[in-house]
Order: sequence, then structure tokens, then C-alpha cells
Amino acid sequence: MQTDWDLVIIGAGCSGLSLALNLTKTQGASPKTLLIEQRKTFENDRTWCFWGADDAPYADLINKEWGRVSLCLGGLALDLDCKQAPYKCLTSSIFYDHAITSIKEQKSFELKLDSTLLEEPILKEGLWHLKTSFGHISSKSIVDTRPLATTELNKTKLWQSFLGLEVECEQSVFDPTCALIMDFLQPNTKLIGFNYVLPMSGKKALIEYTVFSAKPMSRLELTNSANHAALKYTKGASFEILRSEYGLIPMGIGSSLKAKQHGKQHMSYVHVGLTGGAARPSTGYSFQRIQTWAARCADSIKFAGIPIPNSKDNFVIKKMDHIFLTVLGTYPLLGPELFMKLFARVPTPKLIRFLTDKGTLLDYAAVVGALPKLLFLKVCFKLIFQ
Repeated sequence: MQTDWDLVIIGAGCSGLSLALNLTKTQGASPKTLLIEQRKTFENDRTWCFWGADDAPYADLINKEWGRVSLCLGGLALDLDCKQAPYKCLTSSIFYDHAITSIKEQKSFELKLDSTLLEEPILKEGLWHLKTSFGHISSKSIVDTRPLATTELNKTKLWQSFLGLEVECEQSVFDPTCALIMDFLQPNTKLIGFNYVLPMSGKKALIEYTVFSAKPMSRLELTNSANHAALKYTKGASFEILRSEYGLIPMGIGSSLKAKQHGKQHMSYVHVGLTGGAARPSTGYSFQRIQTWAARCADSIKFAGIPIPNSKDNFVIKKMDHIFLTVLGTYPLLGPELFMKLFARVPTPKLIRFLTDKGTLLDYAAVVGALPKLLFLKVCFKLIFQ
């Protein structure tokens, strides 16, 4: 294997593979790229969901889409039509297979599995030097997708913790035409908990227990509630658990942590991914945001020779998300009601545009108008004088 590279991508998850895929489309100018990944094999460990029409990135790879979604709180249920921008689901195994196949077809790309960094990269005489488990290498630039440790994310406003179980029943019990995106548990003063059901067919579904809380929760802490959710939605039918997926998403990372970037302060080194600003702070949605970044980053590498970090949200979105997360963190008991009001009072097309970073000022106004004004003004006042 060669030792000198134009670009090293540390981590071959969603961000790393998405950037590599975009670079493979750079005809005649693909940089010599190495992807370093610590896992030995790729497994079906994630499910990415996003709203969008058929021209959305990788919409051709999706497993399933729904033209209807629903939310529930106690005896109240909302059923929303989203056919103009269906809710789409893509399992990681399909995306991984597509990406790896595309990368292997490129002579200037190499993917090293079961590989780790033994020391942090060092910049010397214009090149980054990396000591890895397979030897010493150098690179002109680095895209680092490794997540920051939770101990470094002490300014994160909320954590989204989830455990999903993909189940298959002996008989049909699910409605495959509608995705249940939020079925709230009993409101309490410590966290916001809800179940999430993606029916792939009448017999198969991903059933997920999700929590918004001040601290991240472990797989073990979520297991009991996830099992109860599986029993609830399978309605007494016999079922088999095909696989599980567990994850943590930081919601509202402190800007000082973004700037830290593992101590690297050079334009040829960027830290991206979930702890680099890939996820929308108020929702945790990340897949399409990653695709937007990956396309822009590939263009920057092609034309300027340097990678770029995840884009910052515009001022209005940044402030709205910050205020909303502060409200949820301060008043978790009210969280389920706030989400129900948001989806009930904002026209679905406007809300989807807002959630997918395509909102207009009128969409922002509709979101603000749907939420309790006195409560949010009270929080704004506190934030101003903190």
C-alpha cells in the first residue's frame, strides 16, 4: 500500500462514505483517497430517515416510504398527509454496499478496515503524518469523522438516545401505509420519551424507543422500554427480533466544542459528522444534511484542494433551535404537548420545509405562531440575561 495520500478520511460511516462517493464522481480529478475504518465488517447498524421527493440524494436506494405519518399523545392522535414530500427510510446495509462497491471501482481510492490511529495526526512541513495500526502514512489533508467523547460534550443541551428493534411477526399486525413517528409516553419532569414505528410491511417493522434527556442513556437503560414497545405494537402476535440498533445524537452542541476539533486549527484538517454539526440540533435529522455537506466538500477539494466543515445553520434557525431545546430541557413535562401543537397547527408542507432546512420566513413564522408565546418569551428573557 502507498504511504502518501492527497486525502485521508478517518472513519467510514455515513459522513466518510458520503464524501468518498461524491469524490468518485469527480471525473478525471479524483484525489488519492484513503479511508481508515476501525470496524472489521459493515453491519446493518443504522436506519436513516428523511423527508423528500424522488430527487433527494439516494432516494433511489430507499427501503420504504410513507405518504402518511402519525403522532400520538394519550388519547389524541394526529394523522398527517405528506405525499408531496414522503417520509423515506434507508437502512445502512444498502447504503454501505452501494458506497463500498463504488469505492472499489476507483483505482485512486482505498478502504482499510480493522484499522486505527495509534497517535493523533501531526502537521509537519505541510503534510499530516499519521501513525496507524498498519504503518506510517502522510496526507495533504484530513477529514476526521470520529465523534467526540461524551465527556467533551458537556455543553450539549439535550441528548437523543435510542434503541430500535427490527421485528418480524408470524401474521400481519402493522399498517404499512403509515409511519408512527412519535407515540409519546406519559409526560414526566426528567425526560421526553416516545416510541417510533416504521412498518416495512404488514409483518415487519422497526420499533424504536427514543428519549430526549439532559444526559445520554446507555443501551442497558433503554432495553426494558424498547422490549415493552415491541410487545405493544406486535399486539400479542408471535415475533422474532431480527436485529437491533442503538445510538446517541447530541442536540445543540456548544460552539466552543465545534471549534476545538481535537486541537487541530488548520484549514487542511476538518472535523465533521454528528459531533461536528451534521445533525439538526432540534431534531437529530442528519442524513440529507450530510449529503449536502459531502457534495460541497467534494467540490472544495476538487477546485481548492482543501476540505470544508459542516455548514453552520443560518441565524434564524440557530436561534429558533436554541430556544426550542432550552424549552424542552427546562420543561420536559410540556415536551409532548409542544410537539403535538407544532404538528397540529403548522401546515404539513411548511413544517417539512422547516424540518429539512428549506424553510422560508413564512414557514418560520408559522412555527413560531404554533407554540405557546408566553412560555417561549419567558425562556427568551432568561437567555438574554444569562
